[in-house]
Amino acid sequence: MWPDDPRRPGGPGSGSGSASGSGPDDLDVVLPFGEEQLDPELAALDAELAKAGELLRRSQARDGRSRPSSAFAADLRARLLAMDVDEGEGAAPADATPAPAGSAAPSTGTDGLQHVHGRLRRRTPSILPSPRWSLLGLAAALVIAVYGLTGGRLLPAPTAAHVMAATGASLTRDGATAPLAANEELRAGDTVSVDATGSASVAIGSGVVRLASGAAIRLDRLDGPVELAQLAGRAWHRVAVQPGTAYTVRVDALAITATGTAFDVARSAGADAAPRVRIAALEHGVTLAAPGLALSLAEGRSATLSLGAAGPSDPDIGPLGADDAADPWLLGNARLDLDAGFPVGWLATALGPTPPPPDGSPTPAPTGETPSEDPGASSDPTASGEGGSPSASATASPEQTATPTPKPTPSATPKPTAKPTPKPTATPPAIGTLGLDAAACGPVASLAWSTYDGASFAKYAVLRGTAAFATPKQLPADGVSIVAAIGDIGATSYGDADLGSASRFYRVVAVDGAKHVLAASRLVELNGAGIGSLEPFTATPGATAGSLDVTWASYSGDWACFAYYKVTWSAANPQPSYVGDNDGAVPFGGDATDGTVEPGAGTWYVRVEAVIVTGSNKAILARSEVRQLTIP
Repeated sequence: MWPDDPRRPGGPGSGSGSASGSGPDDLDVVLPFGEEQLDPELAALDAELAKAGELLRRSQARDGRSRPSSAFAADLRARLLAMDVDEGEGAAPADATPAPAGSAAPSTGTDGLQHVHGRLRRRTPSILPSPRWSLLGLAAALVIAVYGLTGGRLLPAPTAAHVMAATGASLTRDGATAPLAANEELRAGDTVSVDATGSASVAIGSGVVRLASGAAIRLDRLDGPVELAQLAGRAWHRVAVQPGTAYTVRVDALAITATGTAFDVARSAGADAAPRVRIAALEHGVTLAAPGLALSLAEGRSATLSLGAAGPSDPDIGPLGADDAADPWLLGNARLDLDAGFPVGWLATALGPTPPPPDGSPTPAPTGETPSEDPGASSDPTASGEGGSPSASATASPEQTATPTPKPTPSATPKPTAKPTPKPTATPPAIGTLGLDAAACGPVASLAWSTYDGASFAKYAVLRGTAAFATPKQLPADGVSIVAAIGDIGATSYGDADLGSASRFYRVVAVDGAKHVLAASRLVELNGAGIGSLEPFTATPGATAGSLDVTWASYSGDWACFAYYKVTWSAANPQPSYVGDNDGAVPFGGDATDGTVEPGAGTWYVRVEAVIVTGSNKAILARSEVRQLTIP
């Protein structure tokens, strides 16, 4: 394999022995791959390729696909054998029958590679001559062939991406922008943008991203983990990637990650021009991560937060409500997913039972989406008219009109004396209806209602009573406490932390400026359970200066209520709280039971709390006892 090397056996300048005094026979020893005497460079190469092949054999076992194909590996093996003959390292037997051009050499082994052996000759050069890299390359190619026949591959194939449907959309690639066409293949770095009246559906693996009007995404990574950047607008993400592969959507510094789920991301500009994003977990959950933020969002929950220059705001987390269950965009996407054979999670109830096909057979999954498919459009069918001509019997024949007999003129009747018309009594306007979802989250009453869409709105009022009460016509009302008054017509949730362990009745109303009730929800009764415990809780000085290592017990309540943990500390307040007085607080996601915080040197009161976020308010679901300790 080294024809120009003067130190190879039989080559120019070779002597009867090596530098170490070994004879020519020693130089011709063939070492199989994997022995301890293997050259270090080849040993490292073999180990890396073996590890890669093992990982990718598992990938084949999951989906049953052979990569690379046996034909590819056989062709590579044949070319390696030809190279070996050309370089004088081996020769075909004199009586061998030449194989047809382009065909693989015959094999006697079960893996088709019995005649190919990785090998090297013992030598100790002080500088790696360039021909030796040929040996490394041949060894790499040989291992590729071996893994090809055994079902492995060296690098994961990129996740396939293509356009399923597009109207009013464009593709930006390598700085050039062109109209987006259906069935167009996409690759990492591509940006898909939809204009104000368009839409687009992009297949990623077996899943799909559907873009509403005004939305834009960029495909950042397709090899291994899938990563997208949502640059604008609203998009439905139906995730279906290879097992063990993550799917991440980035909105600036926020990363939304799932492994198999459906979720909706809506990005808009907030009041301060900072991006504002709402994530709705429709089927399974997702994780949210950003500087200073790490939490899990369960199915049936939403999170809304702003992404300012100083970092993300504390998310507004709550249950999905009646508005979500009636949202045409969400319902349209859920129907498309259901038709494709995917579960729709939280929206299953809103969609109702799916009627079976007329013949009772399962509905086939669609192979593509047409540009006319609009998930937000109404799915109600248009009633067809009935045609046909009227029957002859249905036509009536005209009849002769008889001449009336003259009657005598009646005498005039005296007119009665007019009476004054009574004025009608003013009827108060009918009270509208607000949808309401309610749950007792430990000591907190979690309320989520539908928005009021009428005129004269002034505020929402959250009403609480110790006994059942009727809908009042005006506030204040006897026997009813107003626990919150919210002037934002878009607000849809609130958490009453004063429920405690009591039983209370709640109703939400919309009122005008004179506090007349415009719309009201149903009455619900909730039974509180008190604040839970996160004990045992420990806090010890950490390995780095000014840090604390903390551990706690997992939250044991309803995870649909839970938002995140907060480790909180204070130098002066012996009862620090995230919703009270503190000197600092750091969030941790729902799967965390330990972490490190950095209060700095000093003596601190420290505790951990489980937090619920509803609307603009936050409350404590569970907490640990307080620990006091000193950090040097």
